[in-house]
Amino acid sequence: MKKITFYLLATALFIIFLGGTYYRATAPPPPVVVEDHIIINKSRNELYFYRDNKLYKKYCVATGKTDDLTPEGWHNIVTKFKDPMGGDKNKDNFFGPRWMGLKVPEHKNGLKYGIHGTNEPESIGKYASGGCIRMNNDEVKEIYEKVEINTPVIIYKEIFAKK
Repeated sequence: MKKITFYLLATALFIIFLGGTYYRATAPPPPVVVEDHIIINKSRNELYFYRDNKLYKKYCVATGKTDDLTPEGWHNIVTKFKDPMGGDKNKDNFFGPRWMGLKVPEHKNGLKYGIHGTNEPESIGKYASGGCIRMNNDEVKEIYEKVEINTPVIIYKEIFAKK
C-alpha cells in the first residue's frame, strides 16, 4: 500500500511539474489568489499587468544585462516615487519619471531594484539594466497610477523560451 501511494504521489508531482513547465513556456503563469499583480518574463522582456485577475496590458521592458541581475521570485511594490532625480526635465535621470521599488530579500526597502522609466529608450526590449526593470516613460506613467503599494510582482525566466 505504501509503494502504491508513493508511486501515485510521484506520478502526480511529475505531471504537475511537466504541466507547470509547459504552461510557463507558453504564457505567463496564472496568479494564485491576488487580483492586481505584475508578472515579468525575463526571457521575453515583457511585463504583464493584471487588474482584477485579467490581463490589462502587456509592455515591452528591459531587464538585467546578465541573467542573475534581475531578481527572480515573488516580490512586492513597497515604494513609489514621482519624478525621481527631476523626472523628464533632467536628461541624466536614468530612472525616468516614475519609480516603483521592489521588496527583495536582500533589499527590503524598495530602493535597490525597481520598475522605472529610462533616459535610454533604445534599451527597451533588451538585456541592458543593472537589475531593474526599465519601461518607456509614457508607459511607466500609465502603470504607476494604477499600481498600489504591496502589489505583487512575479519575476521569472521561461525554461523553453525562444528569443
